[in-house]
Amino acid sequence: MANPVISASVGRSGKNIPADVVTIQKLLNEITRSSLIVSGICDEETIKGIENFQKTFLSAPDGRIDVGGKTFDHLLSRRNSAFVPLPQPTDRPHYSISPAERQFGTPKTIDTILSVASAYSLVNPGLAIGVGDISFKDGRTMPPHASHIRGIDADFRPLRKDGKRLPVTIHDPDYSRESTALLISQFLANSNVKRILFNDGSIPGVTAFAGHDNHFHVTMKQ
Repeated sequence: MANPVISASVGRSGKNIPADVVTIQKLLNEITRSSLIVSGICDEETIKGIENFQKTFLSAPDGRIDVGGKTFDHLLSRRNSAFVPLPQPTDRPHYSISPAERQFGTPKTIDTILSVASAYSLVNPGLAIGVGDISFKDGRTMPPHASHIRGIDADFRPLRKDGKRLPVTIHDPDYSRESTALLISQFLANSNVKRILFNDGSIPGVTAFAGHDNHFHVTMKQ
């Protein structure tokens, strides 16, 4: 399937050639499950749609898509990506804490999760890691997250002292900082891991982020 192309910039302060605007409106509807009117007119809803998409990978969305620019590359990448499901546990070193339909990722992301889970089980026999939201199969928006649409973001449950497969926060007495730190260190040692958001600041390599007391969020490179 050939990739769509645009001949000039679309969005805020763009050239907004109608045929290019149609291409972007169709792509946004396909990839983000937006409901933009495909009119060829770059209205405020189209610019808002561009900004909302950019928020998933840019810190300062500008509402504009340039030929060969980062936003257009991300649109094409999302369109061409083939997400695969996380294997649902039977006798595996991981278990699911989210429904299966919320656990699709890029092949590299799924491989990374399985690799880290297997490595962790070797040093902590009998312990499995809890895997949460990744992405939907079609990459549509996954409430309540702003990310989790590219198949490269995955949530994980911190470990407990009692080893039980139950929720825990960093403030609970059952929270095991030692076991969680070891798991996070193994993620950070993987070449595909880009960033980890978690609010236990005593663990090296993590970045604090609101709402991440009861899980840590791993962003992969691919």
